[in-house]
Amino acid sequence: MSRKLYHASYNKFRNAILSEGLKTGMKPNWKDMQHCGVIYLANDAEIAESFAECSDVDDETMESGICIFEIDTSDIDETMLASDPNIVFEDNEEAYSFIYPKNIPATALKLTKR
Repeated sequence: MSRKLYHASYNKFRNAILSEGLKTGMKPNWKDMQHCGVIYLANDAEIAESFAECSDVDDETMESGICIFEIDTSDIDETMLASDPNIVFEDNEEAYSFIYPKNIPATALKLTKR
């Protein structure tokens, strides 16, 4: 069963993402992250946006605004998703943030907020 996941980025990068997709190996937006070089996804658009709101990017990037992309899991290899190792989830808490180690093509992305 497919579900929707979300990735937030900045309008400064929107056109490149729409044409090239989301790529692994990009510079992380937070300092001291455990896993770099992966794509971070959330199960809710507001959660994805909140991560972008508190990231360590320069003022010009932040001021360009936040855009959100929706990804249908039928368009990616869902077996490659893993819980975000930077967040401690309680035993009974369902993961809401994930890492994905492969590129996500532009054809799998739907811009839901610009």
